[in-house]
Amino acid sequence: MPTKPKLFLLDAVVVIHLHELGLWARVTELADVIVPGVVADREVRYWAKEQADGDPVRNPINLRADAAAGRITIEEADAADLLETQACLPAVARDGVDPGELEALTLIRLAKDPRPAFCTADRLAFHGLCHLGFGELALSVETLLRQLGMAPKGGVSRQYSQGLFSRWIKEARIAAVQERTTVAERTKHGKK
Repeated sequence: MPTKPKLFLLDAVVVIHLHELGLWARVTELADVIVPGVVADREVRYWAKEQADGDPVRNPINLRADAAAGRITIEEADAADLLETQACLPAVARDGVDPGELEALTLIRLAKDPRPAFCTADRLAFHGLCHLGFGELALSVETLLRQLGMAPKGGVSRQYSQGLFSRWIKEARIAAVQERTTVAERTKHGKK
């Protein structure tokens, strides 16, 4: 059986959005998809679609069933590794990333090459990824879909666009350099 060409680690908001777009099944056919255990078990439960009368319909998502069927892989990090990753993050990201993002960052930090690309639409998760030194693994939903030869009708909303993502990555890389400089200066002067 041939291997799939791409390896992606997806955050909760991305999984939900791909379901909303009707692209989840196709993405899992075309790519090796990894989902953090926290995302699978606690953060992704359903996606909502508005009916003609304006009322939302909740459509269930069962990522454990997708894993059991071999469509995705669910990976988990242990508590000690999560705490170590959290301690490595700058305060803004440490206090702002949700548990699924923290587990994703931990899985990337611990992964062997080739590490998976990380696709999220959360600014602070991108900051954390850049601060850990893995900014090159960051991926917007728009780019993920483009790499798989897919494009939703009408494109993606701004939150998932490459334009916004590029701005966030630039901002995160600058912040990571500034944070390292500040830590180095404090260490040089004997301050913590």
